Parts: sequence; C-alpha cells; structure tokens
Amino acid sequence: MNQQGFSPLELGRFGAIPGLAAMVANWVGGFR
Repeated sequence: MNQQGFSPLELGRFGAIPGLAAMVANWVGGFR
C-alpha cells in the first residue's frame, strides 16, 4: 500500500497509525 506523492517521513508518520491499529487488531484477534 505505497501511496505516490508522499515523502518517506510522511509515509512513516501516517503509516504508523493504521499499521499499529492492524497490529493491535491482529494481536487481539489471536488472543481471543
């Protein structure tokens, strides 16, 4: 999911939130 027109810093900043949410959702899904 690489968006064009984003700098690496912006990709890191905006990508961290859905990435972290997906990681937490995956962890919670595997936990219950």
